[in-house]
Amino acid sequence: MFKNLEEKTLARLAENFVKSRKKKGYTQEKMAELLGYSREYIAKVETCNRNVSINLLIRTVNALNINITEIWNID
Repeated sequence: MFKNLEEKTLARLAENFVKSRKKKGYTQEKMAELLGYSREYIAKVETCNRNVSINLLIRTVNALNINITEIWNID
């Protein structure tokens, strides 16, 4: 059960990350540049192939000028 919850949470975070990025009109390349990560890393986060770090969340909300609840809303 926990693994299922973990997978659902990561999937929702990834979905919110993509929505927030696209809302600003940014490509994965632009996000990578803004956040200091590679485009490949951003793609892996967006496809749930990498865990999301707290640092990535903080950098993302700062770069997109959004509230963390836009990404962390996982209900």
